Amino acid sequence: VIPFTLQSGFNWEFVKDTEFGMDVRFWHYQVLQEQRSVLSKPLLGLDGFVDPKNYGNSWAWSAGMLHRLYPGFEVMIGYQQDFTPIPTRTLSLDNPSRNQQGFSLGVRWQATDSLRVGMAFVRNWFDMVDVQDSLSTPPTNAKGHGANSEIGFDISWRL
Repeated sequence: VIPFTLQSGFNWEFVKDTEFGMDVRFWHYQVLQEQRSVLSKPLLGLDGFVDPKNYGNSWAWSAGMLHRLYPGFEVMIGYQQDFTPIPTRTLSLDNPSRNQQGFSLGVRWQATDSLRVGMAFVRNWFDMVDVQDSLSTPPTNAKGHGANSEIGFDISWRL
């Protein structure tokens, strides 16, 4: 089953060379209620697993600003929040997503009519998880929170 997604967004240049944008996304993950795994050879007497997932629906939003310092050079800043569809009791190693929020900074340079170069930094924080009653097989009890940082580079060439 592939859940459907609804997305919406807008971009508004409220003063010359400065834009504000926002996106909202909704995922109908509620259709994902269990995961079936079939083993090609039995393992310790088991020929497969059925793990409950009991997903709910999920949504995320993001907002950001872009400013053109001068023609061909842009700076960007943004914030996002993503809300997990995974109930605590069915959290597993194959889907460790938690509610998260993030902050981003970026620059983009239009070097020529065909060449554009960009760089971005993103910092995400994940909400605390405390699972002591896991339903998965084997149990996936966990406790903690997390964060990550990402650096991205982009080189685009238009023909």
